[in-house]
Amino acid sequence: MANALDLDDGVLTQAAEWYALTLDDAIGDADLDALDAWLAADPRHAHAFDLTARTALQLSEGVLLAQLKASAGAAVPATPSAANDGHDPLAHLAPPRRAKMRPALIWGGAAALAASLALAIGLDMVSGGPAGAPVRTAIAETRVLALADGSRVTLGPASRIATRIDADERTVTLLAGEAFFEVAHDRARPFHVEAGDARIQVVGTKFDVSRSGGRVHVSVLEGVVKVRESAPLLATASVQTLRAGQGIETPDSPASFFSAAPPAPIAAEHVPAGEWRGGRRTYIDARLGDVLADLNRYYAPGVTLADPSLGDLRVAMELRPGDTDAFFGALQLVAPVRIRKGGTGTVVIERVR
Repeated sequence: MANALDLDDGVLTQAAEWYALTLDDAIGDADLDALDAWLAADPRHAHAFDLTARTALQLSEGVLLAQLKASAGAAVPATPSAANDGHDPLAHLAPPRRAKMRPALIWGGAAALAASLALAIGLDMVSGGPAGAPVRTAIAETRVLALADGSRVTLGPASRIATRIDADERTVTLLAGEAFFEVAHDRARPFHVEAGDARIQVVGTKFDVSRSGGRVHVSVLEGVVKVRESAPLLATASVQTLRAGQGIETPDSPASFFSAAPPAPIAAEHVPAGEWRGGRRTYIDARLGDVLADLNRYYAPGVTLADPSLGDLRVAMELRPGDTDAFFGALQLVAPVRIRKGGTGTVVIERVR
């Protein structure tokens, strides 16, 4: 394993750029394959990525206002620095776009993150074991992961997580999709899940977290969960306590917290936490856009909305991913829509006029 002192600025910058790209919802399987290749190319790469992930989590807990202001106007680069052979594995990505605000830190580009990383290493802020590179699932694939502390994570289809489990902390970052957590009890080490700008804390419990449609959904099957919704430019942040049978929906980004009141927990009958592991999903007063986001993690041809405003329709129905025809038939009975299928299996949902 490379020592932190063996990592030059170029390696740290590339690691920071790769890490920033893993936070982008637009990253795809080809991009993650390229990341895997970069990690395997040199032991220093994996070490630098580990340091980046751990330092980013630490910086997200509290960063100086000067760092916040310095990074506020920057954009995340579209691709990491090209390898020595001149090949850019992510050249097909879209042009740079404005970085999202993270808890107490506006991601002001990979260069700013790399600079913070180098400073943190110099100050010996980084300690403990390595943070794991992202684990992902394909469309319609689920995986059960056994963590080092005895906890289990069931990772839903088309989902990504990164983990850090060591003697001092237990943290899982949900980068995309959905995961069900069965947390081993350890009062000395609370278990944290980072999802967008929500931070979930537990000691030992069972709960579900998903990201879709610009929202983070948390629902509890057993135990007690605390959900902290970050507000990086404000002095306070909302903390909600959820118990078995309760859930909450929060924005994925803190921008709406400036004007919106903290969301209230959802009633118990609305939260069948983790039932998707058995091949069924039940929705009560759910956004159609969120339902379709779940479906598209199973249905490879893809489902789209002819009119984006249809995503805000509220529906109550059941989805069995193995029987999409039944779902499409039921949808036309509970919502003013019709289904148009293409030759390759793609589906477009149109509004009935």
